[in-house]
Amino acid sequence: GEINAAIGLEQMERLEQFIAKRRELAKMLSETLAGVAGITTPTEEKGCRHIYQSYVVMLDKSIKRDKVVDKLKKAGVEATQGADAVHMQPYYMKKYGYKQGEIKNSALAAAQSLALPMHTKLTQEDIRTITTAVAAAVK
Repeated sequence: GEINAAIGLEQMERLEQFIAKRRELAKMLSETLAGVAGITTPTEEKGCRHIYQSYVVMLDKSIKRDKVVDKLKKAGVEATQGADAVHMQPYYMKKYGYKQGEIKNSALAAAQSLALPMHTKLTQEDIRTITTAVAAAVK
């Protein structure tokens, strides 16, 4: 009992440090990407605390996300689709009758979201590499 509680408390302290580091990295990414046209960075609503399990930006509709992913890969930056539209999966379309284009915001997020690298070992140089590559890829 007491030993497990002590271990749990230590892990909770490490969790807070982990979250703080991710928030710091996300802030650097957002500040650097703020001036890049065509990108909307994540926001944090008042009274909420984003833990940045992932760092996902939205690309304007005029930007082809998959082309950006390819350009980033060529620049040595791994990036992927940032969100799925579950209702557009074949199972849900068949079972519930969803159609392409329904639930527009979900469909837009699936098409235009981009998950950028996010882990606690990112350095300031990594942040520069990522943001420079993203700025070039969306032009």
